[in-house]
Amino acid sequence: MTVRSFTHAALLLSGVFIMTACNRNDDEPQPGPINPQHQPVKRLVASQNDFQTFNYTQDGKVSSYSAQWQNNPDGGITTINQQLVFESGKLKQSTSNAGNIKYYYQEGKVYRAENFLNNGRKLSDHFFEYSASGKLAEVEEIIADPQQDGAEAVLIRLSYYPSGNLEKMEYWYKETNEDDFALSFTKYFEQYDDKRNPIPDAILDHWIPELELFKNNPRVVRTVDTNDATENLLTITYEYDALGRPVHRDQRISINGVLKPVIRYSYLY
Repeated sequence: MTVRSFTHAALLLSGVFIMTACNRNDDEPQPGPINPQHQPVKRLVASQNDFQTFNYTQDGKVSSYSAQWQNNPDGGITTINQQLVFESGKLKQSTSNAGNIKYYYQEGKVYRAENFLNNGRKLSDHFFEYSASGKLAEVEEIIADPQQDGAEAVLIRLSYYPSGNLEKMEYWYKETNEDDFALSFTKYFEQYDDKRNPIPDAILDHWIPELELFKNNPRVVRTVDTNDATENLLTITYEYDALGRPVHRDQRISINGVLKPVIRYSYLY
């Protein structure tokens, strides 16, 4: 399940898919075959206009990602294509039809990401903070050229269940010339199944290999406003194969009490 930046999501444009390759030394020992129960998903499909596709390196890292969706039957189609570049096993850069991202490390972890448009204009910096146990705790976006009446920074705070699954994500923002952040909304991940999640984790379009948000598959996700009133409620049911892997997902969202149609996704491995 992918979470998008307030500013970056609006700038995703249609483009041509770029196939990716991972540079490696053929003399290095290569990983053995993956346990089928741990096989990551290669494609999630709801329709010909609504799908996600993942490609992987030899050691299981996401090497490219593409997604396409149509917001409504009469609306335009949005397409995302990302190619990830690794150096010595570490994610160093991500390029897409919208722009590119450069990654910087501190003590072996990504602590900063610079976001650029394809014309070279800088959008923002993302700064990552981790808990004592190594879990991602905060992501702060500092917008490079904020509008006078807009946000100059966005902050996401994450907390987890003892199982390691994500429990809560708080979205905060700070307006230009303001000193403090204000809460915008909160997502609660209220229920999970007991099966392994085969979808790689990402946050704000960052496919960081070490990131782990969802060990299992979310079943109920509630979004509340600053008064703790429910804005929308997402419920998800799964069908599994003999190995316990999800093969179908039916999801339905209620927005301000109005139920939307069920969307079914199929998992291809």
